[in-house]
Amino acid sequence: MDKNGDGKITVEDVEILLKEMGLGFVSKHLARAIFDIVDTNHNGQLDFRDLLALTTLLKRLSSSSSSSVRS
Repeated sequence: MDKNGDGKITVEDVEILLKEMGLGFVSKHLARAIFDIVDTNHNGQLDFRDLLALTTLLKRLSSSSSSSVRS
């Protein structure tokens, strides 16, 4: 999950992850919005609980994206 190798999971990592998931164009604003939703203690890094929330959210985005492609 630490896509940029800085030892932390930050908004930049979320942006890279979203792009790698093939969700189409991902803006910095979308990545920031998702990050802010799951960063519950607002320290700019995701801890374990935040990662669980991010994983759940990304699964939902992925399944909704793939179902809209099939329609």
